[in-house]
Amino acid sequence: MRMVIAIKRLLIVCLFATLAHDCPAADGPGQRSILVLEDADFRSPFYSEIFAGIRTAAKENGQIHTVIYGESLDLARFPGPDYEESLLGHLKTKYAHRSIDVIVSIGVASARFLQGHKHDIWPAAPVVYGFVPDLPETRALFLPGTTAIFAKVSPAQILTAARAVVPDLTGVVLVGDAWKNPLIYGHWKQEFATTMPDLKIIDLSGIVLREVRERVGSLPPALQF
Repeated sequence: MRMVIAIKRLLIVCLFATLAHDCPAADGPGQRSILVLEDADFRSPFYSEIFAGIRTAAKENGQIHTVIYGESLDLARFPGPDYEESLLGHLKTKYAHRSIDVIVSIGVASARFLQGHKHDIWPAAPVVYGFVPDLPETRALFLPGTTAIFAKVSPAQILTAARAVVPDLTGVVLVGDAWKNPLIYGHWKQEFATTMPDLKIIDLSGIVLREVRERVGSLPPALQF
């Protein structure tokens, strides 16, 4: 949660610093527009918190009325050039008559999408990148004249919190989708083992729910909580 709050605050600071420049009005005098592009789904807790933070900060800025648009690109679930081309056509049509003053890009997939297609839709809009790791691979995605808010998701903090709740913790079971974003999560299993080498790490990620239930049901009692 602290990481989410920190990302929100940093994004908001960079976002309104960018808006403070001489940007053309979105749809009228004294009005600005922000477009938030994110990898997954605004309905998930992490992304909805970021979007809500941007929206709250925009409302608190009484001097400028800010219109906020949001797009869930969903590139992880629908990979491939055909979907990307259809997405490009959809966005070009949707925003053909909407001026965008600032783009907030959340995640690596959104950064990749903008690198390939921003000039086709929003050539003049500055970009604030958020929730990207500080790696050469991600820095290579950034367009000139943009701002980046780097984030490192650390399992060490998660394990510390787990120890506080379960002092005699002996193992960790990783359940959920496969590691589809190796730049963000690919180091987790190694960091779990490095941070607390006495823990047993069981990786059940990327398997169907039926098998997850069977495997979790057969775990030792100490690992079922």
